[in-house]
Amino acid sequence: MRATDHEKVSEGEADESGSFGQNVAQRNFRERIRRELSNLAYGKATAFAREDLPELDAPRAAIIEDVAAELKLLSQVICQDEDATRPKIVHIVNMPDFVEQIRSQLASIALDQSLEFPTSFTAVQRQVVHMLGSKTGLWTQSEGKGASRRVVAFNVGDLASSIRQRLQNLKPGHSTSFSSFSENQRRIVHMIAAELNLWSHTEGTGPEKFVEVFNLRDFAEDTRRLLKALKPNDEKVFESTLTDFQQKVVHLIAEELGFGHVSQGEGTRRRVTVANLREFRAEARAEIEALRRGETKIFVKTLSAMHRKVVHELAAELGMSHISTGKGMERYVSVTLPKETEEIVASERWQAKWKSKVDAVVDHLEAEAKMQTGQEADNDAESEFGEDLPEADRFGRLFHQFASGSYRGQKIFVRSPDLEEFSVAFVELCSRRSTSARLEAFLRDVFTNVTQIQLDFGTRTTKGLTLQWFQIFVQKAALKVGFSAPSLAQALLHEL
Repeated sequence: MRATDHEKVSEGEADESGSFGQNVAQRNFRERIRRELSNLAYGKATAFAREDLPELDAPRAAIIEDVAAELKLLSQVICQDEDATRPKIVHIVNMPDFVEQIRSQLASIALDQSLEFPTSFTAVQRQVVHMLGSKTGLWTQSEGKGASRRVVAFNVGDLASSIRQRLQNLKPGHSTSFSSFSENQRRIVHMIAAELNLWSHTEGTGPEKFVEVFNLRDFAEDTRRLLKALKPNDEKVFESTLTDFQQKVVHLIAEELGFGHVSQGEGTRRRVTVANLREFRAEARAEIEALRRGETKIFVKTLSAMHRKVVHELAAELGMSHISTGKGMERYVSVTLPKETEEIVASERWQAKWKSKVDAVVDHLEAEAKMQTGQEADNDAESEFGEDLPEADRFGRLFHQFASGSYRGQKIFVRSPDLEEFSVAFVELCSRRSTSARLEAFLRDVFTNVTQIQLDFGTRTTKGLTLQWFQIFVQKAALKVGFSAPSLAQALLHEL
């Protein structure tokens, strides 16, 4: 039973003034809810959401909970983020025996300890753990995917509430740090920061390890507004006064808008350049795709470094060989469509060059790592949540966790089983924001839409999404639930 199946409000549910305070109106609503919940099969779940039940308010939510209790059903009211008097969703589950079993297990978790539940749990059973965890003040998190998906519950007392309050009070442009935390406690800081669309980062080693959280929301909004105003072929240079985190935000937003972006310089002279090259990208793609086997296209010397970067990206995406030649103003790019015998070499070159790179060139990431550590970056360094990864690597790792299809030697993210497994993780992460049925339907629609756009832009497959278009898919999913795209990727990586 879905929330969209709920009956319409009857004429008797409110008096002429629209009040719900009359006994008749309350009785009619109660009977209506009782009829619906009495038909909920054992082992099933349903939800009453404001988007499907516009009249949902605190008195009605209380009645839903009351009826659920009478029928021995588990219920949970999720309110608007900042208004406890405005219910957003009421979740209901019919599994009374299982509920009591889980309630007992959760009560046995000692302070600062955790309990991992079996991978054999169904999605509804995992939902029960999340609901009871919330009611008992525990922090719960789903991890893994497919047959390996499980729920872990953490007992950190009222720490989660205090972390949330502290981060909600974080002023724009400011940061705060959390030190002397256990691994479990640091993981919770990262999760709450992701929910609030804040940037989090782990630094230090061993007992000196700490988490720093930044509030860059206002900066991101201003940057997005500024970049959207760029006309075709216009460039915007962000000077070296930006912090490392602000530079990352600029790269991310530029990628969302389909603009070219690159960092240049070292240390305090480092700056970010963004260019609106969408028209140039479309023209260059058409020219490259028109090549016949063995032909080469020379892109003239008058191109800027940003234009050359776009040409390299397109050539790599299309599996063609490409190289820059010359120095300074004499530098140009040549792109060649390999002959049949050369295609495997081209594919291997694509794999080696791109890996999980989407929004920043490899040189930029390595230079940034050297700046921060004063030495060669260790790409295999410990990362408990993915927060130390650049956004490009974050999307790349998420892609490779789910993508199981193949197209012209590239991995692709296909509808089954990849989208199905992604949906399970996404729904459990975002269940506070909408019903599972709506979220799953939304993801299916976005997948279909992005697949078509990918086809329109020249990637000739409808089987699934390449890495570049998978990132667009994640960005659209993040927008639906109020996350930033890198925060959503970070949270999903943590679950896996």
